[in-house]
Amino acid sequence: MIEEIIQEGIERGVFKETDFEVAAVSLIGMINLTALHWFMFKEEFPVEKIATEVSEIYFSGLIK
Repeated sequence: MIEEIIQEGIERGVFKETDFEVAAVSLIGMINLTALHWFMFKEEFPVEKIATEVSEIYFSGLIK
């Protein structure tokens, strides 16, 4: 389902040309490991911050 959303976004020009399968797997990996980290360190790792940071990194990247 995520692959389809990304592929549709590429076709509509919302997302840049990229391998939609790799993009989807990367997003799932980010979410899975972040969720595990949150589960282990809930008190020090607020879910609101996680949502903001993961979205920013995935959609904008780290490079200025």
